[in-house]
Amino acid sequence: MKKKGILGAVIDELRSEKSRYRLSDLKYWLDFLRNGKLFMTPNELRRAFEKVFENEDMKPRGDKLLYPRRSTKFTVKSGDIPGRDEEALERFIIVSNNQENCCNQFPIGGGKESIDIAILNDQKRHEFIELKSWDSEDTPIYAIVEILKNHFEYQIIKKEKIKHHEKFTCFNEVDLVVLAPRAYYKKYNLINKETALPENNNLQLLKKVLNDLSSEFEINISLMVLPLEKQTFIEKCNTACNKYRKQTGKEEIGITKDDSIPELARDKWEPLVSSDKDLS
Repeated sequence: MKKKGILGAVIDELRSEKSRYRLSDLKYWLDFLRNGKLFMTPNELRRAFEKVFENEDMKPRGDKLLYPRRSTKFTVKSGDIPGRDEEALERFIIVSNNQENCCNQFPIGGGKESIDIAILNDQKRHEFIELKSWDSEDTPIYAIVEILKNHFEYQIIKKEKIKHHEKFTCFNEVDLVVLAPRAYYKKYNLINKETALPENNNLQLLKKVLNDLSSEFEINISLMVLPLEKQTFIEKCNTACNKYRKQTGKEEIGITKDDSIPELARDKWEPLVSSDKDLS
């Protein structure tokens, strides 16, 4: 049993005398937008990953590693609203996309170590997606480190030939995506709250970070926007809850392809900022 989450262990490795904040702190994010400086270099992040995974107890394990499952159930609470917006949003993305290659809660390390959404492709690069909801407290930097951690675990499974689920057969290269609704990026000052246009200065700061991380880890990293307002989403959830909850009476419902939301289809996701490295 792992004594603490992998990401928590990595962040603890990064913290030092010069680091007053955690990656998830809003104040740390705002300081970054003001001065353009992170308390870590890409190489320090890589060494933190390597140090954590030197511990055999931290390495990926489990019978269902890389199992391409599709979970469509989520919890609801009184008022027919989702118990967790991010959980429900993830499930609606799954039913709104190709059932052949789009999966969720993709097990990467055992226990709760999973990739939110994975798009697996036979002939081209996979996509690993870290999803954030409208009101997420995780900063964009935190989300980027989170998805890099997931990819690092994927590489360990491949390099060390760790036993994984038989349904996963293709160790393609990967592109990394942080995916969130427009309101998330407004909250973190990457999209202007009044004009709904990108905040170019802030995006340029973040783009430099993405380029530096891309070079260090040899990976493409993008931030993308889901063009769906929260109120519209809540209405869709309410409709689904009314349809399925009356039949089951349970606090957990499962949705189907009939409940898909066009705005959540992969071809509707809007690019916000990405690294320049061409690894195609």
